[in-house]
Amino acid sequence: MGASFAVDWTGPDARGEYITIVEAGAREGTYLSYVYTRGGSPATLTAPGDADDFEVRYVLGRGDRRLASAPIRVTEVEASLSAPSAVAANAPFEVEWRGPNNSSAYITIVLSGAQESTYLSWAYTSRGSPTTLTAPATPGEYEVRYVLGQGDRTLARASITVR
Repeated sequence: MGASFAVDWTGPDARGEYITIVEAGAREGTYLSYVYTRGGSPATLTAPGDADDFEVRYVLGRGDRRLASAPIRVTEVEASLSAPSAVAANAPFEVEWRGPNNSSAYITIVLSGAQESTYLSWAYTSRGSPTTLTAPATPGEYEVRYVLGQGDRTLARASITVR
C-alpha cells in the first residue's frame, strides 16, 4: 500500500497516453495513480492506500481506451512511530518513525480520536526519521499519527499528552 513501483511497458507512446493503476475490473477511463508514457519506460506508479486486487493499464490518450493490462495485488504495509508520552504546549518534539515513506506520507499530531485526514502540525516522511512536530497550544489528549498519503489512512498512532 502506498509504495512506488516501476512498470515496464511498450506501446505506441502517442500524445496523451498513460500508464495507470485501477481497481480490478474498473470501467474504461478510470484511473488512480497515473503517469504519461512520454516519460519513457519504466514508468513509476504509486500503489493505492487499500490492500486489494488492482490492474495496471496502458491507456490510449484518445478515448481513454485500454490497450493492455496486467493484474497486481496491493498488500498491507506496516508502520510504527515513537513519540514522547507528554510534551509542553507549543513545544517542538521529535517523532521517530518507520514505514513506507512514499512521497505523500506524513507524520502529524491531532486531537485524540480525530477523524481521518485531520492534521495539525505535520511533516512529510521524506524529511527522514526522526522528524520534528510542534505541539498544539491547547493542553489535552492528542495522538501522533503516521498517515499514508493515499486516502489519508492512518497506519500507526501513539498517544501524547500536551500540558
